[in-house]
Amino acid sequence: MSNGRHGPARWGWWLGLALGWACHGDDGTGDAGSRDADAMDGDAVAEDAAEEEASEAGDVVDDPDDGGSDDGDEPTHCTPPATPCTTDSTTCQGPACHSPPFATSCVGGSVTDGAGAPLAYQGVALCAGSRCFFGCSDEDGWFAVHLPEGSSVDQLAVYFPSGGRRHSPFCRLQDLCDDAIHVCTEFKLYTAPTGGSDVGYGELAADVRVEAEDGAALVFRAGSEVLLPIEALTTTVALTRFPLEEHVPCFIDPANLPLALYAVTPMDTLFIEPGTMVTPVLRSTDLDLPNETGLAAGTVVDVYVIGGSHPQDAGLLEGEWRALTTATVTADGTRIRTAPGEGLGYLTWFGIYPTTP
Repeated sequence: MSNGRHGPARWGWWLGLALGWACHGDDGTGDAGSRDADAMDGDAVAEDAAEEEASEAGDVVDDPDDGGSDDGDEPTHCTPPATPCTTDSTTCQGPACHSPPFATSCVGGSVTDGAGAPLAYQGVALCAGSRCFFGCSDEDGWFAVHLPEGSSVDQLAVYFPSGGRRHSPFCRLQDLCDDAIHVCTEFKLYTAPTGGSDVGYGELAADVRVEAEDGAALVFRAGSEVLLPIEALTTTVALTRFPLEEHVPCFIDPANLPLALYAVTPMDTLFIEPGTMVTPVLRSTDLDLPNETGLAAGTVVDVYVIGGSHPQDAGLLEGEWRALTTATVTADGTRIRTAPGEGLGYLTWFGIYPTTP
């Protein structure tokens, strides 16, 4: 298991909150959606001040999610800018036009649901270093996020806050250029399950097993605590086997697919030592997965994890897809399990690959 790092306070909630500024009454520049991640803390004073400021500006902050709904109701708090900084008529960006850094001023793209239908009024966060900038898709699923004049970036990460209602990939954008660009990446957000296993608040009195439909499971051991992201709407955790046969998320190399890919809802859930919520100390969540590919008993696989909006606790970067631990096929050949104490403490998306010699 990767040793947990004491990262900054969790700022997932701020992603949703800042979308109120970026998506409601923005003048199209996107500056209102800029926030410095180093200044984003979760204490009550900051939250109260932010809510008061948003209230005075007329922004809705009581439901900081993607602004959309499955029944087609148009949201009231997510409005794309009247004049986007780039449009979908531009040719999408191919390879990087030169070596980094890039003087990127605007990033545009399209976001859809799992079936490929445009996602209207979906929030989007574009992060570079310690700063994130926010935008909102229009009725055709097109979004355009403005970066301040003089921005110089080596790469960007894009994320789609949804309050846990959709599986949002966290994508690293490295093929960039100067000025306004249209990224070619296909952003598909599949609907997340509404159920799951209740982990409650505080120290677990008993083990909690969270199962996916294919029989895969996360096992939270008693005596530890599940720290949900602050934007989570319930105290349930769900595990989903992602359909790679339908779509390959942006952080996966299509030429090197994992044997299986899973998404945890809500994203950026931590499994920690009790009482370490402010500076999380990670504990191990056991993985118990089906051996559907028929790997031989004793075979070791790498377990990869994607860095989400709070990756520092696991030693990852935003959008980084990297092996954090291993798992082994059981003696009877039916399951793939992490060793005790060698599971995952940081839960976003994870996948398994044959171990590289």
